[in-house]
Amino acid sequence: MRSSEQAKGSVAGVPVLGELAAIGSALCWSTSSVLLKGPSRRLRAVYLTAYRMVFTALVAVLAAAAAGQLDDIVHIPVGAVLILVSSAAVVIVGDVAFFRAFAQDDLSRVFTVTTGLYILFSVVATVLFVHGPPTWLTVLGGVLVVVGVSLISESRQGAATKPGAKPDRRMPLYALMLSVLTAILWTGACLH
Repeated sequence: MRSSEQAKGSVAGVPVLGELAAIGSALCWSTSSVLLKGPSRRLRAVYLTAYRMVFTALVAVLAAAAAGQLDDIVHIPVGAVLILVSSAAVVIVGDVAFFRAFAQDDLSRVFTVTTGLYILFSVVATVLFVHGPPTWLTVLGGVLVVVGVSLISESRQGAATKPGAKPDRRMPLYALMLSVLTAILWTGACLH
């Protein structure tokens, strides 16, 4: 017989459902960004954002149906719906800025700056507005993610240049400003 903890998504008393959802979310988010890089030069950022939002909404409804919780959607309190809608609006503006940024510059560079700042802003916002002082594991985790993303981006930039040519590490100011705006908006949406 399973314990109530194991029934709620834990293995040997260690919660894993949230971690698995976070990994799945990161995988889907990064994959969609890579897949939409090509069309970002031909299509407006608003269209790409609409495509991603509609696809995400369909996946969420299918996941709720697969979990047998589709009926729960109609019972969401009005206040929660308002929070979801306002957060979605902020995320949509952030996604438009993100797509505009990586249409202007190399995806690995934009992704690195945006993700690094988003992590930094999220940790700072969490400390200030939600939980109080961070644990050393939170700080270490944030640093490792930022360093890891930077190393991946650096090796990719070096591989993308011609042999003997020096990689261009300068990010255009417009792309940088859009990356910073994106990170701020995504962080704000998470604070709702």
